Amino acid sequence: MTGKAADNAFIITRMVAKYHVQPRTIDQVYSEDLYGSLISRLDPDKIYFSRDDISQLSRWKNSLDDQLLKRKSDFLKLIVSIYRDRVLQNDSLVDLIGRSAFHFDIPETFTAKEDTSYVTTMADRRLKLYKILKWDVMEELLPYYESRNGKSISSARTDSLEKSARTKILRGFKREIQRIRQFPGGTEGFVCDAYCSSVATCFDPHTEYFSLQEKENFQGELGAKPMQFGFSLTQGKEGVEIAKLKPGSPAYRCGQMNVGDRILSLQWEDMEVVDVSDASTEEVNEMLSGENQKKLTLTLKKNDGSVRKIILQKEKAVLDDDLGKVKSFLLKGKRTVGFISLPAFYSEWENGRPDGVGCADDVGKEIIKLKKEGMDALILDLRYNGGGSVPEAIALTGIFIDAGPVAMVKDQDQKLYTLKDMNRGTLYDGPLLIIVNGFSASASEMFAAALQDYNRALIIGSPTYGKATAQVILPLDTAAGLQSGNHSSPSDGFLKITISKLYRINGTTAQENGVQPDIRIHDLTEVEPEREKTSAFTIHAAAVDPNRYYQPYHPLPGEEMRRFARSFTDSSRYFMALKDYIDYRNKPKSPKDVSLQMEDQMKLEEEGAFAQEQARDLRSGLRAPYEVQWHGYENERMKTDENLRFDNALWKEVLLSDPEIVLSYLIASRMAGN
Repeated sequence: MTGKAADNAFIITRMVAKYHVQPRTIDQVYSEDLYGSLISRLDPDKIYFSRDDISQLSRWKNSLDDQLLKRKSDFLKLIVSIYRDRVLQNDSLVDLIGRSAFHFDIPETFTAKEDTSYVTTMADRRLKLYKILKWDVMEELLPYYESRNGKSISSARTDSLEKSARTKILRGFKREIQRIRQFPGGTEGFVCDAYCSSVATCFDPHTEYFSLQEKENFQGELGAKPMQFGFSLTQGKEGVEIAKLKPGSPAYRCGQMNVGDRILSLQWEDMEVVDVSDASTEEVNEMLSGENQKKLTLTLKKNDGSVRKIILQKEKAVLDDDLGKVKSFLLKGKRTVGFISLPAFYSEWENGRPDGVGCADDVGKEIIKLKKEGMDALILDLRYNGGGSVPEAIALTGIFIDAGPVAMVKDQDQKLYTLKDMNRGTLYDGPLLIIVNGFSASASEMFAAALQDYNRALIIGSPTYGKATAQVILPLDTAAGLQSGNHSSPSDGFLKITISKLYRINGTTAQENGVQPDIRIHDLTEVEPEREKTSAFTIHAAAVDPNRYYQPYHPLPGEEMRRFARSFTDSSRYFMALKDYIDYRNKPKSPKDVSLQMEDQMKLEEEGAFAQEQARDLRSGLRAPYEVQWHGYENERMKTDENLRFDNALWKEVLLSDPEIVLSYLIASRMAGN
């Protein structure tokens, strides 16, 4: 397996040299980056490798370029051998540590040095794992202790709580080890996959190595009809439970699942059983997100106490059930403002290629429905929209502008090409407001920037992520061509490779700096923000000459709306508390020693918690100046669809309580002439 990984890694470097928009030289600097990336990927918390292991492995730090270019696997064999031993050691130590209760009334500290250093001896390894596990158990118990508000807890109750929390944390730790050992090819396969992944991402953050399963999952995320089982989860009193079944889905059709069933374990075909009886919904959802093709056995505990096993396999969502990913509503106050949420620029995939049906078409349909209701302005919500299909972004731009250039792109040949909306006319030409935040990225940035450059929409929110590059997925084969249409060729590996840089039609780029909103407001994505410019190996892009043929529309009342927004946020208790919380969380921090005494942790939790609680609680005091309604087609569907009524009721709560949407409504109303 290491030999195959060495071959795949070499092919990655050849494909990058052939297609990447800004390929790196495979030299000593790259070798050092690859070494650091791989070690960090395999052991981010420094709990597996020892100091002696690192000393042994670091001798290869400056020669991995030679390993790569000559398809050698000496280093891979060494790191696989070491890592396999350390995973087994940790597995045994966790079992040993978990036999005894943790005591939180004795003075004990997990030092910053311990946290950030590799262990030296087996005793050090055990002590570090003990302190990490104790810390995790303490954090699991902390909310209960805080809820007591100083009231005493009986020793029996304390012992019971500690044992329950310890069992949960230990099982979670064991599941992570199990994930490594159950990886296709075992621990060796896990390390080899991490090696190829590191080889790819050292060129830029968005060049990635995919297995077949990872490739299918990635494309599924870009599709309007993802692969799914058809059930959602919620956190019950005793564990993860089934929250909802989608009519017509595999889970619904099997006839053996019910709302309220508790999931005890899951098992993918040909793999070991994973106990999830005390896992979180996030953990279970992550486990369920993979393996599009394999069957899944679920062990369920029914409400009557019986235990039942069922077998499911994912299927593509039925469009009538899912209605894509676009949601639209009417905000009815003094003005009727349409609201559309678009969480991704998706396109349906058939045979490994997009088939032309995607989010632009779905948004267009919703606009037609909203226009029939007499909307005066439109809000398009792109918050947390991580991007997706560039052609869909172009098509969506064309809904709002007449034919013309939308963006520019530069490939490896350094020639500048123009991306155009070729369709004359618009579907909607009224007042338009676009909401963005720090997780709006890629295609969403391209779309927002184009409408900003044309003076077609005002952008409100916080600066976007800053990704202005485009990628394509190719089979791991140096003969694969960008235009060959052979992207679904049989292969045991794939490469998502950055092939171009994107530029705005005014010549600037959103790369690293993002799209700057016309109306700047604070949001929670500014808390310890992660952006393209903070990523390792990010591509730097300078401005180019603007497109000569684009003609912006008349300027929008940006300054007037900025003054109104500033007046609103400066007098809003929510936005003032939110700013205090952001400032508190973003203060420069350095690693600190952590007390493992419960009393000390409770004092630390109280510090700084007020601003967060205040910002969250004050949402309930916000009064939206509108009612939430649905267009006629949605009302008809809701008459016979209980799940849709439930979903829309949740949406209604959000739309009435989200301060950014309330402010956006007020601004959109003013843009419409109020």
